[in-house]
Amino acid sequence: MIDWKSISLFLHAVLCVSVPTEAYSNCTGDATQPFSVTADNKLRLFVDGSEIEDLPKANSAPHADTVNINTCSLVVALQGKNAGSSGGFLGSADSFLTDGTWRCSDVTYDGWEGVEYDDSRWPMAYVVGKHGIKPHQEVAGISQDAYWIWVNNTNTNSGNSEKDVYCRKHLEPYSNGTYLSPERILVIVVAVISLLLRNPEVSV
Repeated sequence: MIDWKSISLFLHAVLCVSVPTEAYSNCTGDATQPFSVTADNKLRLFVDGSEIEDLPKANSAPHADTVNINTCSLVVALQGKNAGSSGGFLGSADSFLTDGTWRCSDVTYDGWEGVEYDDSRWPMAYVVGKHGIKPHQEVAGISQDAYWIWVNNTNTNSGNSEKDVYCRKHLEPYSNGTYLSPERILVIVVAVISLLLRNPEVSV
């Protein structure tokens, strides 16, 4: 069995990062991170397939709702309806925000909000513009680095007004306040392998 304590100390010293003492796939922690989000004009929020219903500002753009989501969460999904000419979602948390890495569709599918749903054929989100772009207003509580996202009007089934739009984001592992991007995970894996090869005293 791998001595995760030794590995964690090594990684902290060499990479200045912390790693969980168990595999992320077995994450059962209670740590949370705040997620602030709004929609122009109506919003529904799902985390790992479960709807977060206590959103008092869901239909009150440009005001954001803030909810605490578990750092072990895998998928955040947003459903919105635009009542005018400029629709969009805007949101940010400690480890992610709305940008072009989300996937969005104006067609609903069974289980679209769930973890197991395959969204690989959905188009990437259409980036309307950065937080503060007109005609959208700035939204208190949301990072200035976030982007308004929606579906591309030229690739949708109908006009923009009164359209239901669905967006999803697969979350990256996030532990102990450290954002673990795919690149950093690769660095960690290489470092762990190097440690095991160079230090036979580490128990495996």
